[in-house]
Amino acid sequence: MLASIAVFRELYDCNKDIYDVITNFIRSAIVLNSCWSLDTSKCSRLLRETYGFDLPEAVVKTCLKNRLKKNGELDIKDGQFVVTEHFNKTDTLIGHDEAVSDYDRILTDLIENIQKIRLSDESIDIEEVSKCFNEYIINPNYKNEYSNEISHFIISNQKNKEFNESLIKIEEGLILYTGIRFTAGINELGSWDNDLIIFLDTEILFSAAGLNGELYQKLFNDFNGLVDDANRSKQRNGKIQVCYFSEAEDEINSFFYAAERVFERNESIDPSKTAMHLILNGCKSRSDVATKKVAFYDTLKRLKISKKDHTNYYQHPEYNLESIDTINLLKDRFNNKDEDEEYSKILKTFTKINYIRKGESSVGIDKVKAILISAKRLTLNSAFSEVIRKDSRDIPFATYIDFMTERLWFKLNKGFGGDQGIPTSFKAVTKAQLALSSQISSQVTKEYKKLQSQLEKGLISRDIAIQINTELRIKPSKPEELNDNTVDIALEFLSSDLIEKTLREKSILETKSKEGEAANAQLLKLKNNEKNEAKEILRPQAKFKYYFTISVIYSVFPVAAALIAYFSKTAQDSNFALITGFCTLLAFFIQLISTKRINKFVCRQISRNYKIKLTSKFKAINKKYATGT
Repeated sequence: MLASIAVFRELYDCNKDIYDVITNFIRSAIVLNSCWSLDTSKCSRLLRETYGFDLPEAVVKTCLKNRLKKNGELDIKDGQFVVTEHFNKTDTLIGHDEAVSDYDRILTDLIENIQKIRLSDESIDIEEVSKCFNEYIINPNYKNEYSNEISHFIISNQKNKEFNESLIKIEEGLILYTGIRFTAGINELGSWDNDLIIFLDTEILFSAAGLNGELYQKLFNDFNGLVDDANRSKQRNGKIQVCYFSEAEDEINSFFYAAERVFERNESIDPSKTAMHLILNGCKSRSDVATKKVAFYDTLKRLKISKKDHTNYYQHPEYNLESIDTINLLKDRFNNKDEDEEYSKILKTFTKINYIRKGESSVGIDKVKAILISAKRLTLNSAFSEVIRKDSRDIPFATYIDFMTERLWFKLNKGFGGDQGIPTSFKAVTKAQLALSSQISSQVTKEYKKLQSQLEKGLISRDIAIQINTELRIKPSKPEELNDNTVDIALEFLSSDLIEKTLREKSILETKSKEGEAANAQLLKLKNNEKNEAKEILRPQAKFKYYFTISVIYSVFPVAAALIAYFSKTAQDSNFALITGFCTLLAFFIQLISTKRINKFVCRQISRNYKIKLTSKFKAINKKYATGT
């Protein structure tokens, strides 16, 4: 089906007429199956079996009657459409084989990527991977066994031009295909013909005001821009209102109140709660939080988003969806531990939507009267479950923002050419970022709660808790933070227990530290021993130099006195006079010199030389132990 959808997109780009595109597929299905006589039901079945298309029979019938029969390619005999001589029995769908090859190449690359990520030599079930990939492309909001790996694969290849072109064809073809399935009249494209109230839940309202990050706000702006286009259209006969229920208002008020409490108590914040971080960022007092609350509601008014509630949604019991049995069925369906109150809130909202619809959900998105856009997984899972949505073609009571953006784009017949650009949500990389970001945020919340619990029980120290909390804060949890450089980190985080990993790494570091300390102590001891040995060798040498130099200096004076007395002696001088002269000169020298100064000078010079030699020796020893030689 995905390969067929890629061809659908290309044919649409050439023909700009949905019926002509579908007619091409019908021709090919007739030829490939050699089915020369058929009715509408059989033709619909051929499209399903050959190309995976599950199209409304009314659309198929229009193609058979207003295209093939009108062109003379088919005739009607005994209630059957029969091919005529004008029908080309060799006509097959050009480009389909190439699209299948593109799909197979993507699937092969995906399997290789999964094997690398999981570090497994075991063979991977190709059919299971293909099934998960198909589910992911059709609805990336649903998690399956390989969802995270598929998101990683798409984000990692965001700069691969050939890969992206193949995915774009599939994504845009899927928009056309689902548009046909969920639009009441595809022959009325280009305008919005009926009134519709679109209700937004709390998270979508936060996105509208930019409190969930740049990408989420961009997604909302794309959606809201299409709403404005529909309401401004000169051809319009209907109006789209964007509103919220009082329950959403209560949740918003509670959220801002919680922000005030967090500010007052200076509490830590769950790192995944982007809105809470942005609200508290820059606040210096409680009044700053209140000011941001006022600004938030002003933003909603500027965007023409208002609160809307009917006085009594239960005046017609046939529209009521709340019951204990339904709650139990939903709990069994999702096998989770959510409280009955959570399901009760969801069913209350669905009842309001059903009341406005007057019970009509199988009339196409443009005639359904009311729908809720939500970002809450339990709300969306419930809306799409068979417990609530009895027919797969029914418009669900709640849906994703990209679902509504795609339906509006299709109904307004925007197309994919031109310079107007396409909504951000249409891009496969964006969907992958959103899907992986959702998983990371859930994991961060889980780890944060576990961290708080272990800290309260005294199982971890405050220092470790701070370290882990810092790690959680720097994880790339916002969709715009996920790219080919950070996606590996994100996937590794999803596949590991951060707290256990941190404690394990701390234990390893402590062990290494202790071993290192012991080794360092031993090395230090050896190094100090060598330094002491060097001192023991150099110190005696310095002492000898000192005493030798002093002896030489002091011996100079007697020798000088003796020489002077000897060379001053005359023939008349006796030996006694010579000795007396020597003693007089020696006494003169002794009075002239300062032994203290001489000793100090010599000591200083010898000490300087000793220190130079010792420093050089120490450097050699330090270098020896630093290099481990």
